[in-house]
Amino acid sequence: MFAIEMLPAFEGDCLWLEYGDADKPYRILIDGGPIATASVLRARIEQLPVDQRRFELAIITHIDSDHIAGMLKLFGDPPDKLFIKEVWFNGYQQLAPGYLGPLEGEFLTVHLKKEETKRKGFWNGSMEGGAVGAPAAGDLRAYTLAGGLELTVLGPEQDAF
Repeated sequence: MFAIEMLPAFEGDCLWLEYGDADKPYRILIDGGPIATASVLRARIEQLPVDQRRFELAIITHIDSDHIAGMLKLFGDPPDKLFIKEVWFNGYQQLAPGYLGPLEGEFLTVHLKKEETKRKGFWNGSMEGGAVGAPAAGDLRAYTLAGGLELTVLGPEQDAF
């Protein structure tokens, strides 16, 4: 089974993916939409039985408010028993160490750093804490998640950092 649900994110994005066994699927969340989407996302998560509020991966594609604001609100006040195994997000820590980024990106960075100290590998763990990206040359790398879903990162190219 593989399903994609597009939650209402107005001008942004908030994608809910499920794969694997339909009775107990694995989940991925891509972006959180603008702040108005946070309540819809929270309600969607709360529809799940408490023991199924688990995501293998949350991907925040970039720091524009219409992709990140809903996630910031979700992380700030998560539904009961929400568990996200890993987050992929390129903050300034990965892209330009020593520089600050746009405000929402910095707020997200604070949350991710805090969680990373509790659970090593939470933030870009598949990349050993480095940036999520594709090699400038050679074969693209595939990442296999629990449940067997294979993801291939197409960009940005590593030499763009």
